[in-house]
Amino acid sequence: MMKKTLLMLAALVLALTSGANDAYPPEIAKWTEADLAAQRTRTVKLMRDFQTAVKAGAGKFVIPPGDYRFDEQPTRNFFLQDVRDLEIDASGATFWVDGRRRIDLVSMRRCRNVKLSNLTVDYYPLGHSQGRVTKLDPAAKSLEIELAPGFPEPVLPLWLERPGQVKAIFFDEKTTRMLPTRLDWVSRLEPLGSRRYRAEIRNNSPFVDPGIVKEGDTLVLPYRGYRQAVALVDCSGITLENVTVYGSGQMAFTEEGGEGGNAYRRCRVVRRPGTKRLIVCSADIFHSTKVAKGPLIEECEFSWGCDDLINIHGMFSLVSRQTAPDEVLAASIIAPEKFEGEKLRFYTFGSLAPKGSATVVRAVLEKDPAARADAAKLPGEMEAAGMRSAGFYGREFFLYRLKFDAPVKLGRYDLLESFGHSGNGARIVNNYFHDGFTRGILCRGDGVTIENNRIERMMMSGLYMASENYFLEGAGPSNVSIRNNEFREVCMSMQGRKHHLEGAAILVYSAAADWHAARGVQLCRNIAIENNRIVTAGTFGIFLANTDGGRIAGNTIDGAFFEAIPPDADRLIRANAAAIYLTESKNVEVSGNRISNSGPDVKAPVLYGPGTMDCGPQK
Repeated sequence: MMKKTLLMLAALVLALTSGANDAYPPEIAKWTEADLAAQRTRTVKLMRDFQTAVKAGAGKFVIPPGDYRFDEQPTRNFFLQDVRDLEIDASGATFWVDGRRRIDLVSMRRCRNVKLSNLTVDYYPLGHSQGRVTKLDPAAKSLEIELAPGFPEPVLPLWLERPGQVKAIFFDEKTTRMLPTRLDWVSRLEPLGSRRYRAEIRNNSPFVDPGIVKEGDTLVLPYRGYRQAVALVDCSGITLENVTVYGSGQMAFTEEGGEGGNAYRRCRVVRRPGTKRLIVCSADIFHSTKVAKGPLIEECEFSWGCDDLINIHGMFSLVSRQTAPDEVLAASIIAPEKFEGEKLRFYTFGSLAPKGSATVVRAVLEKDPAARADAAKLPGEMEAAGMRSAGFYGREFFLYRLKFDAPVKLGRYDLLESFGHSGNGARIVNNYFHDGFTRGILCRGDGVTIENNRIERMMMSGLYMASENYFLEGAGPSNVSIRNNEFREVCMSMQGRKHHLEGAAILVYSAAADWHAARGVQLCRNIAIENNRIVTAGTFGIFLANTDGGRIAGNTIDGAFFEAIPPDADRLIRANAAAIYLTESKNVEVSGNRISNSGPDVKAPVLYGPGTMDCGPQK
C-alpha cells in the first residue's frame, strides 16, 4: 500500500513541477521526489526524537527548522496521546501532508497542559481544486472549467458519491473575492480531457441569479470529506500559539469533547503568499463540539473558509424512551457527557415548545443491546415522519439511562438541553475574521464573551447564535456579552439576503423545524449587544428572537438592507425589514442605537414583531 501511495505521489510531483504552478510558490513548485524523500527521512527522525523526549518526561521539545512530510507509518501524523505538561516550539518548521489523506495532521488525544507554538501547516498536494470558468451554458444548465496549473484533478467518483460534499463557490476574476451566489453544491463533474470539466450545479445558482458568475471567474471545488490540520479530542488546557495554516483537507482547528479550556492565540489561517489559491479550508476554520469549557480565541486571523469561520456548540440529546416516571433513555452523539448533577431543560422536537426541566441524579451508560437497537431507529423514524434532522445520521451514539430528581413527562424524539458540554465561557476577543462563504461566528453556551473583533465580507451572518433542530446544535445562548465589535459587508450573498436565518450582522434566535423563530419560547437568556458598529449589511443589522432579558444599546448601524430586497426573499424579511428587529422576546432594553443610511425597503429603524413583551423603548 505504501509503495503504491508513493508511486502515485511521485506522478503527481512530476505534474506539479511541470510548467506554471498557481498552487505553490516557485521554491516549492520545483520540489523533486528526492526533496520529498528527504522530508520523509527528516520526519522519521523527528518522531523518534519526540517520542523519546515524551517517554523521558521532558518539559520542552524543540522541533528543528525545516520541512517535514507525513505520509505513512511510522510517520502518518504528529500524534500525541495522554501527554501532559509539555511545551513544543516549532519555530521555522512546516508540516506537510497529502491533502487527500483522511488523517488529522496534528492529533492530540487525552492531552493536558500542552503548548504548541510557531508551527506552519500546509498540504502538498492540496485536498481541493479550482478552475477558470471557460463557458456558461444556461440552456444546458451547466458550465465548463479548466483547472488552474498546480491544482489536483478532482477525485472521482469519491468527491460526488454523497450529495453536499462539494460546495459551488465562485470567485471574481479580478478581485479574487467570493461572488455573492446562493448556497449551492456541485452535483456532477464530467471530465472533458486536458484538465477540463463540465460541471452541473445542484440548484443552478449561476443561472437562477444571472450576471453574478461570468466567464473568466473561478470555481473552487472544496471537497469536505478529508481531515483537519489540528484536531483535539478529549483534551484540556491546550495552547496553540502563532500557528499558521495555509491549507487543510477540511478544517484548520477542531476540538471535540473533554474539559476544554483550550487557548488559540495569534493563530493565522490565511492564503499562502506567492500563490493564486483562493481558499484555505474546505469547511469551517474552527469547530468546537461538546467541550465543557469553551475556548479562548484571541488575536487570530481566520479567513477564506468554505463554511463557518467559527462554530462552538453542544448537542441536544434525543429521548429514546421514558422507562419510569422519573427516568428516560436518551441518545447523545459525538462525545460522552457527564449529566449527573446537571439541570436539563426539555423541548418538543420541531416547535421547541418547552416541556419543563429536572436535575439528573444518576446517569449511566445503557449497554442493553435491545435498548440500543431501539435507539438506533430514531433517525429513520424521524425521517419517515418528516422530522428532518441531520445531526444524528452516521454518528456513534451514547445511550444514557437518566434518573431525575422529580417526575417528568417526555416522549420519543423530545430534546434534552444540556449546558454541561456546550463551550461555556468561550472568549472570542481581538480577532480579525474575513472572507467566509457562510457565517463568521456561530456560538452557543453560557457566559460567552465576543468583544473587540473585526468581521468583514461574510456571505451570510457575521455573528449567529442559535439553537436548532436540524443539526441538533445547542444549547441556547445565555449570559452573553457582544460588545465593541465591527461588522462590515456581511450578509452579502443571495443566500444571506433572501433567507432570514442567514441574514443579519448579529442574529440571535432559536430555530423551529421550518428555520423560522420558534413561537412563544425563549431559549436565549440575558443577551447584551452593546457598542458594536455595523457598516453595510445585506439584511438586518440586529435580529433578536426567543430571548428573555438583555440589552441592545449604543450600537451604530450604517447601511442595513443596503440594496433593494430581492423579489423572491423570505416573506419575513420583506414584511419586517428594519435595522433592528425583535420578535418572540421579552424584557429586552433597546436604546441609544444610531441608525443611518438604511436601504429603500426598510420599514422603520426598529421593529417589534409578534411575541415581544416589555421591549424598547427605541423606535
